[in-house]
Amino acid sequence: MPIPWRKPPPKNMVPRKIENTRESDETVCLPDDEELFAGNDVDEFSAVLKNERSPKILITTSRYNSTRGAAFISDLISVIPNAHYYKRGTYDQKKIIQYANEKEFTSVIVFHTNRREPDALLVIGLPDGPTAHFKLSKLMLRKDIKVR
Repeated sequence: MPIPWRKPPPKNMVPRKIENTRESDETVCLPDDEELFAGNDVDEFSAVLKNERSPKILITTSRYNSTRGAAFISDLISVIPNAHYYKRGTYDQKKIIQYANEKEFTSVIVFHTNRREPDALLVIGLPDGPTAHFKLSKLMLRKDIKVR
């Protein structure tokens, strides 16, 4: 027997979900927005995105690298096309950036190690930036991933 003080919901009622309760926002960019794509022609990455210039990436390490860092770099070189590894040695980072600019690299990736473990990477867009710093944690090499 149904409880008299509770009425069942009507059959035609649409369940409340995020998609159907979302309010429209005028700041959301639409795919056909001309203003959104107007600045792409003057963007520093426009030549790469239009395939007029292929990306060329220089990968190097901090001054003191480890064997695990070298294994991680070899994993990256196998998945990033047109990536080249150069041993840093005693060169300053400014000298590496100058060299990369002279050889027309589009980006430089610098790996930092701490206690023989890669813990951060610095991605530098050439010639004028931007630069991004990423922290690495719980790094797992390709050979350590178990395939089921």
